[in-house]
Amino acid sequence: MDNIPAVSISSIKDGREILRYAIENDILNLDDVCQEMMKKENINYLKMHNHKIWFDEKANQWMTYIDEPSSKRGFVLKRRKEKAYLEKMIIEHYRAIEENPRISDVFHEWLTLKFKYGEISAQTKTRYENDFRRFFPKDNEICMKYISEITDIDLEMFIKGNIKKHKLTKKTYNGLKILIRGIFRHARKKKLTDIVISVFFDELELSKNIFTVQEKKSDEEEVYGEEEIPLIKDYLLQKDTLRYLGVLLVFVTGMRVGELSALKPEDVQLTEKSGLIHVCRTEVHYSVTDESGKRKNVIKVQDFAKSEAGNRYIILNSFAIQILKRIQELNPSPKEFLFEENGERIKIRGFSGALRRTCKSLDIPFRPMHKIRKTYGTTLLDNQVSETLVAYQMGHSDISTTKKYYYRNNKTNEHKAEEIERALSAI
Repeated sequence: MDNIPAVSISSIKDGREILRYAIENDILNLDDVCQEMMKKENINYLKMHNHKIWFDEKANQWMTYIDEPSSKRGFVLKRRKEKAYLEKMIIEHYRAIEENPRISDVFHEWLTLKFKYGEISAQTKTRYENDFRRFFPKDNEICMKYISEITDIDLEMFIKGNIKKHKLTKKTYNGLKILIRGIFRHARKKKLTDIVISVFFDELELSKNIFTVQEKKSDEEEVYGEEEIPLIKDYLLQKDTLRYLGVLLVFVTGMRVGELSALKPEDVQLTEKSGLIHVCRTEVHYSVTDESGKRKNVIKVQDFAKSEAGNRYIILNSFAIQILKRIQELNPSPKEFLFEENGERIKIRGFSGALRRTCKSLDIPFRPMHKIRKTYGTTLLDNQVSETLVAYQMGHSDISTTKKYYYRNNKTNEHKAEEIERALSAI
């Protein structure tokens, strides 16, 4: 130690000077540092591998799956006689992706990070994955290029091609736009592309004629008519089971069917003349990939509402209170949920099936459960319920959403004619 030259305090504070000093005086061996860095890097690459590694005794080989977007299943089986060789192949695979990825590699990394940090739900993750498979097929020219090779022109032609191929409306185009924004923003942060995606979209010119104009559905397709509702009500009451009464409850509460199926007994607050339902969770559907690489659908209850406005206390009328009391009688000792059969929660499809059978029996055109929710919103607005209260009951943050997407005319033609007659009586 006596032979080591003195170093000033100011030099020690400079990290680069410390490193130079250590190297020059043989305190630090660069080869050892590089090897340690490589080991750590390899460990990180192995951690990125989301498929199990197993030993197949019959084949006498170590095996795993490697993600491969160009394959039909999205992954391929890899095998090696030695585990070390298999791990080396995995490391080389992820190193190649990191150094020069394709658009699918950037997408999966971007999506994984967004989900990891809770920026998106499992449902949204599944929707993005489905949209990616739809808009970014493996044989598309842009998908076969490295992301560093993709130009503004490539991206413009890709977007226009998808709009034409899939006959996208302005609304459905947003799904494609979200993915492209996310992928290229992430790629830009990693210095993989020179494209500034916000500038690209600002300068992108898309004629309104390029989009498909979706034919607006008729009122009859969107809501149940005023002459149909009494028939449905009587039929559901006669059936007198949890599934049918659940459908009827939607007619008088406007709940989403996912909210209905996730209700628990403690969410219901009843007195003789008043009542509330606390909506604070919902049924969700999404897909996951298991250890063998197979995708499977998951149905579960999410312990929070669809949105901040969705967490609400729905005010009940006297008829809704009667329905709920009957539901409590039919399921007096629930295991966990308000709607159960044989100890199992009744899922969305259970209520949808009951509604379908009801419409078939009454010879009424079937409209999905969500159309009952639209019928509820329409009924409240037609009967001059305050807009603030309507938006609250529906779980919307603004009445404009209710009016734009949920309000339809469900009056009979005779009723419509009477309204026109009254309006024009002074002429």
